[in-house]
Amino acid sequence: MTTSDNDVHERAKTGPLFVVIAGMHRSGTSALAGLLQQMGARLGTDLELMPPKPDNPVGFFERLDVFDLHQSALQSLGAEWDVVSKLLEPVERRRRLEELEPSLRVEMDEVVAGLSGDGIAVLKDPRFSLLLPLWSRVLDPVVAISTYRPPEIVAASLEKRDGIPLRIGVALWEAYQICLLQQSAEVPTFVVSYDQLLLDPEAQARRLGRILEKAAPNRVDGLETDQVSRSIHVGLDRSRRPRPFEDWPRVRELASLLESAASRDEPVVEPDLLISRWSRDLLESWEQGKEERGRLRSEVRRLEKMARQARGELRVLRESSSDDDNAGAHELARSRVEVEELSGRIRALEAQLESERAERAADLRRGPEEPG
Repeated sequence: MTTSDNDVHERAKTGPLFVVIAGMHRSGTSALAGLLQQMGARLGTDLELMPPKPDNPVGFFERLDVFDLHQSALQSLGAEWDVVSKLLEPVERRRRLEELEPSLRVEMDEVVAGLSGDGIAVLKDPRFSLLLPLWSRVLDPVVAISTYRPPEIVAASLEKRDGIPLRIGVALWEAYQICLLQQSAEVPTFVVSYDQLLLDPEAQARRLGRILEKAAPNRVDGLETDQVSRSIHVGLDRSRRPRPFEDWPRVRELASLLESAASRDEPVVEPDLLISRWSRDLLESWEQGKEERGRLRSEVRRLEKMARQARGELRVLRESSSDDDNAGAHELARSRVEVEELSGRIRALEAQLESERAERAADLRRGPEEPG
């Protein structure tokens, strides 16, 4: 795959142009996919797409098979959507994805076969930002479109939905955007502003039409750009507008770059960008804490199960022992001690978890601050 116009125009004149919608979670990827569907692009049948949920009531416009494939890929890489520190080195990420690709090739080929035909085929999942090299031998021709939403608003939305501290939300925003842009020398990458998509969807449809026509002029016949809905359903919370991160220069520079790219029809080509050391450290710290909190919760569940069993045994002993049964009395006392000990360990772990929650709440109140 290449950004060269000549290479793009020389490709075979059959089959779809694949449009990968990427960007950070809570950035409007669903709204963009919905607009492309209105324009006549193919995403899949209702049964193939993820059903609506309370946090996205209109729908995700996201294929279930792609979602499952990406979940499996991240798991194989020791990652999750918010656990990405192992994927931040571009050369290492590409190497690991190339090693993983053969084990997922059948599933990817099935996705492509399901979208066969002419025109525009859309694959939407924010995780494409991390995993796009996995598809390098499968999607051809392909362009990527990233949605831009200010990082402070994305972070606030993640805080509301998932309880993720603001600074972590911004670090994740930077990681997703940087990882996608690192592929921009190979995959033509464009940017759409979520705010502009809401403000004037018709203008954005015309812009997308120009972009896709230039990328693959023989594949966009019949793409509707003038009769799309004048309004896009706002599936994201827009009630809170946190202050911009004026004192966070790396994020501000990246946001300015993406905002500028969203006003042009040309692809953004920034393959040499690297995530800031500060964001990398934040994400590593977040992941360590998340792992520890998970371990503590698992231990609490294990102890609670043991405590329930011990209480059951204690209840049986109470019912079966008599006052002159010394052995029974001894066993009853031992079971009481065991229950009390387990209860004490559970209380200690719950206190530790509560301390973790309090520290996280303090992070939320402090918000993003970059050390000098």
